[in-house]
Order: sequence, then structure tokens, then C-alpha cells
Amino acid sequence: MRERLGNDEHAAEEISYRSAYNAKKGHFSLKVVDPILRIFKEYELEIRCMMKVAELEQRCLYLPSAWAYPKPRATQMICRLHKTE
Repeated sequence: MRERLGNDEHAAEEISYRSAYNAKKGHFSLKVVDPILRIFKEYELEIRCMMKVAELEQRCLYLPSAWAYPKPRATQMICRLHKTE
């Protein structure tokens, strides 16, 4: 992620958000998020918001249809694959 984001001043923030989001979606262990929360206390609220967004998206019956936006403070969830059931 660091390579992809470059030397952006908000890279650490973005990496912490994406890591928490992807861990909650099940792509890797949630144990990875614990050290991130300890190191980046100032981002804790947003990290927890991203984890909640991922949790809600995972409830979708038609994965990966659900997409919440805007992240990290999502106010809407849409179905990207146009499933209406």
C-alpha cells in the first residue's frame, strides 16, 4: 500500500484505514489491526468506522455487491451488481 500511495502526507492514515477495512472483510486476521490502533490512536475513531462499514458490507447476501460510501463515514449503501431481491 505504501508503494501505491507514494509519499502522500496522509499515507499512514490511509494505510491504517484500509488495513482495518480489509481485515474486517476477512482478507487477513483482525489481530493485525490491534497494533495499528495502538500506534495510530488519533485515527482510532475513523478506523473503527471503517471496520463497521466493512461489517455492514459483509452482511450482503450477494457479495461483493454491497458498497458503502463515502468511506470512512458512509451514509449510503448501494448494490453495485444491481441485485434487487
